[in-house]
Amino acid sequence: MASIQDNLRCLTQALDLLDQLSDEDYAHPFPTPLGCAIGAQLRHIIDHYTCLLRGIRDGVVDYEDRPRDQTIARSRAVARQTLEAIMDELRALPADRTHRPLSVQIATGALADVHSGPAPSSLARELQFVLLHTVHHYALIAVELRTRGLPCDPDLGVAPATLAWRQQQASA
Repeated sequence: MASIQDNLRCLTQALDLLDQLSDEDYAHPFPTPLGCAIGAQLRHIIDHYTCLLRGIRDGVVDYEDRPRDQTIARSRAVARQTLEAIMDELRALPADRTHRPLSVQIATGALADVHSGPAPSSLARELQFVLLHTVHHYALIAVELRTRGLPCDPDLGVAPATLAWRQQQASA
């Protein structure tokens, strides 16, 4: 199933990133324009996948009900372990499941506790959402890495459609 494979490839970038960073570079914000710890960004990404996987089990996805586990933001080892568990769960999803209905709790208004959901969706749509949400946060991480002068995969934070287009251009 392509949408799961795309998410697995994207999450593999996070595992590669964890291998490249020191504990200090991962966990601590630096005085850069974004001023955000890379670990906090990865924790946020992991939270969204956790919400999706929990929602698959429960029948309703609620991205506002995130665990916000700060040990993930502080520990590369915990982040790695959690990412690997998420990837295992994604691999275990049945191929025929992607187009089954799924509900998503929708937060509306200025306050997150005001809800108008659940709204109809599908696993395929939500896999697309978490993939693009992850790429967006990878782009923020890439800016942070470059600002700090740290090595950065040139594909980190680049949309899958852009990567495909670049590949087409290179082979044309």
